[in-house]
Amino acid sequence: MAGLRQEFRRVGFNEGDELPDHLRCLLRFIGKCDIDSTLDELLSYCLIPALKSMASALAKTENPYALLLSGIQHFLDAGRIPHLVETETTKGGKNGA
Repeated sequence: MAGLRQEFRRVGFNEGDELPDHLRCLLRFIGKCDIDSTLDELLSYCLIPALKSMASALAKTENPYALLLSGIQHFLDAGRIPHLVETETTKGGKNGA
């Protein structure tokens, strides 16, 4: 958690009263994270495994939040975070020429 707090401070992110590893806090932070390696590490080792585990546990109880968590996990797992996705502009496509 100390490492997360350091990253939060580095980018000027305020977690408020939340613990740094709280899901809501981490989801807000990924929008501000500006270093791909940090973002990739956060997704690979923290967020995606936790979301899979929570969605799986909730699905067994037919909790409607299981679908939400599963959707967030699939979205993140697909690499659809703007920092990780090349756009036509950055690839030199139609708009980047």
